[in-house]
Amino acid sequence: MVGVRPSVVAIALASSCFLHAGKASAQSCHEESISPPTPARLGLRASVKAEATSYRNARFEGEYQGLAVGAEWETRWVRLRGALPTYRLTRNGIAALGLGDVFAEIRVAFARTYDESLVGGFALAAALPTGNATLGLGMGHVMLMPNFWLAWHSERAFISAQLGYGRAITTEPSNHHAGGPAPIVNPMNASEVELSLNGALAVSSQLRARLGIHGGIPIAETTGVSRAVGIIAADLTIDRWPELGMEFHLPLAGNPFLARAVVRAAMRF
Repeated sequence: MVGVRPSVVAIALASSCFLHAGKASAQSCHEESISPPTPARLGLRASVKAEATSYRNARFEGEYQGLAVGAEWETRWVRLRGALPTYRLTRNGIAALGLGDVFAEIRVAFARTYDESLVGGFALAAALPTGNATLGLGMGHVMLMPNFWLAWHSERAFISAQLGYGRAITTEPSNHHAGGPAPIVNPMNASEVELSLNGALAVSSQLRARLGIHGGIPIAETTGVSRAVGIIAADLTIDRWPELGMEFHLPLAGNPFLARAVVRAAMRF
């Protein structure tokens, strides 16, 4: 059994003061809670996400470290974002370094209450095949992920839900999903329904604690695997830094990884 290196865990836990407000990046870059568009979040933001993960599947075991840089632009009704990850992946003792799949998303709010405590909308996300599928760094094909989302918030509490569908856009999806969810750094089935639930409670005006769960259920996939991940996180908002966060992810079903620690920071311009 291969675990996360003690040094990596120590660095990640020591960085727990970097807490992010509102988003939960679970086992893949498209999994997140939906925060209300507060003034601190509107406009242009640059972000960086670091993660340390250990894994074991039928063919490989090892660990990987990832660093993703991204940009986001948000108004009260529309949000655009994109990210490019880079990974150092170790498989059975052999290390590889390279880009992952580029991620892009557009999110639109089509309904909200008068006081904006309840907001709902539609989003379309896509993963583009810039990562090496042979090395386990990418899917080797385009992945489209449309979803509907709903978010409620009060002065101290926040709840969001997201229901979507992920589909490989390729004539031969079995090439990279024959052994189940792929790639190693972002395991997804070639066709699956996805569900995310997140809840948060404010500890102070700037700090809040958050719990979440994300799952995927394969559809018409003979080698598909259902998976679920639990998320424990803390979020902090400071002036021009609306997103500073530390998360710890635990697999609940499907074994997408053994353990994961994530640190994220975003700055508003």
